[in-house]
Amino acid sequence: MGRTSLIIFLASLAVAGISLATRFPQAAGTLGQLINRAGGPQAFVLTKVGLGHLAPVPPQPFAALAPPSWGAATDTALRHMQERLTNNPADPLAYAIHAQLGSLYLQKVR
Repeated sequence: MGRTSLIIFLASLAVAGISLATRFPQAAGTLGQLINRAGGPQAFVLTKVGLGHLAPVPPQPFAALAPPSWGAATDTALRHMQERLTNNPADPLAYAIHAQLGSLYLQKVR
């Protein structure tokens, strides 16, 4: 029973130290910076005990990113083929254009 109590006591001290370090990072110095870089006390502790894969992922600013430009070529090709079909619906190659349009829409969805 003594060994278990010691482990619980030391774990409690570690949690108290980590919580103090996150509340007062200027006083804790390096430990506070390490905890903040790790993503908070929970992620820091989980990483230190070898369970870093269970640490929560911090929110990512996805909305601030610009949309990728690699879809612009597909959009341009779609617009040109739609204009071609609209301007000349009796085109003898209309079936091929419809097939290409279908392929481009599938590509855009991917």
